[in-house]
Amino acid sequence: MKTKFLFGLLLTTILMTVTVSASVSFTLIPDTTVFTQASKSVELTVTNPGNETEAFTIPSGITISDGTNSVAVSLSEDTFSIEGGQSKKISASINPSELDAFNPGIYSTTAEIKAQGATENATQTATFKAEKSYCENGPLNTSIIEIRDVSESGSSSDKEWTWYPQDKITLSVDVKNRDADNDRAVRVMWDLYSPQTNEFLDIGNDDTVDVNSEDQETVEFTFDVPYDLERGSYILFVKAFDDDEGEDQICSVAKENGKSALLGETEGITIDLQRDRNDVAVVKNNLPTTLSCGSTTDVGLWIANLGRGREDKIKVTMLDSVFGAETSREISKLNWDDKAKAVSFPLEVAKDTKEGNYVLKFKIEYKYDKDKDTYDLQDTISYNINVKGNCVIAEKVASITAGLESSAVEGEQLTIKGTLKNNGDKATFSLDASGFSDWAELSKIEPTTITLDKGESADFSVYLNVKTGTAGDQLLTLSAKSNGQSFNQQVSVAVEPSQGKGTITGAAIASYLKNNWFIWVIVVINIILIIAIIVVARRIAISK
Repeated sequence: MKTKFLFGLLLTTILMTVTVSASVSFTLIPDTTVFTQASKSVELTVTNPGNETEAFTIPSGITISDGTNSVAVSLSEDTFSIEGGQSKKISASINPSELDAFNPGIYSTTAEIKAQGATENATQTATFKAEKSYCENGPLNTSIIEIRDVSESGSSSDKEWTWYPQDKITLSVDVKNRDADNDRAVRVMWDLYSPQTNEFLDIGNDDTVDVNSEDQETVEFTFDVPYDLERGSYILFVKAFDDDEGEDQICSVAKENGKSALLGETEGITIDLQRDRNDVAVVKNNLPTTLSCGSTTDVGLWIANLGRGREDKIKVTMLDSVFGAETSREISKLNWDDKAKAVSFPLEVAKDTKEGNYVLKFKIEYKYDKDKDTYDLQDTISYNINVKGNCVIAEKVASITAGLESSAVEGEQLTIKGTLKNNGDKATFSLDASGFSDWAELSKIEPTTITLDKGESADFSVYLNVKTGTAGDQLLTLSAKSNGQSFNQQVSVAVEPSQGKGTITGAAIASYLKNNWFIWVIVVINIILIIAIIVVARRIAISK
């Protein structure tokens, strides 16, 4: 009995020893591999910590894909054995030319590595990544040239990295040279990438800055956001590299927080492109900066739809000025993804125009209401044109001088006093005003006609009701017409913001006193009479 017990105990010990020795395990270093255009080969170390030999199998035909393109991962061995307590190095590599066709980003695949022992097996997952970087060969030596920050300004949105078409954006890129021994010429480059089309938009550019050893510089880029971009997400790529040694030796690329990305970190800054429901803009023009007297030319404005839907009708009006009378053009059915459409206007400068700088204004009306035949929205844009050369200043038959006689405040009436002088024979002139419809309404002109002998002058007044929301510099044109001739004078008016209801300003008091002086004369006379009556009555009472 005692012999049987000892035999059983020995058998149990032997079985337990066999079970322990049969346990299969291994280690894989690294378990995640990242390939770039430069890092095309990586060494994997497989270690068998057990006591018995293990047979290993790695699947062949490992590929990494970006959804369109793929790159094959080649292994130096895919079946091999490792004795207990030993290690083996396996080389994994790719053809970097296959990675050139990839879209920017990091793509990965996995493979199960299997170890087979005498009675058991074990598996581990190996991850293989392919990174197509904005840097030519991926991020290299980022500890030498570092991107410290990327910031933006000029967006019409309050949200960071949210842009609208035609926003004038300024990118500021802070780069640091961490080389303690050498100054470096750092080239900074950027572009915008569309994940929808998997294409760079080619709107970026580059600039080079000299950065002293262990110093920092800022490079700025200013550009207009293209008007024809679809709403959605885009990726802003920014890189900085050594201009002398080359991008393939030292290169950093910014990640989401504006700092240099390390190998395996996602590159780029996400841009949210938005569009208003209704918006249009002039995205191009061929207006000259200078015109000579007596010249005529046709100019064009290119109008784009920056909104989300179709604009059924857009009205563009050239306002009255020294370059011509008020003229309108219309554009029909302009979608957001249409190319900008051009409208043209004739400009003519009279031979006797006085040399100087003049303002040409255009009014753009949109969001057309078909039922009311009106436009709900409008913008006004101004261009400065210098008139110079070939100007013959002859004495005009008639001339107008004018100036603001009252205050000019939103929501209030203003008065312009003009003086008309007749330099020719006796004539009758009809007076008119134009070019103010976008900021005021005409109340009256007093008088509307004036008859003058040669050399005579006469005053007239123009009363305008100023619209709300029109604060700023505004223009109008005063005209005197006689015998088919028109004599014009442009007047500039600085409209002040409304002070609010019930607020009494010094200008308002002065205007009121000036326009109602006769009432105050009567009040003063009455006060004098009352005082005189009181004085007389008091003397009579004392004498009694």
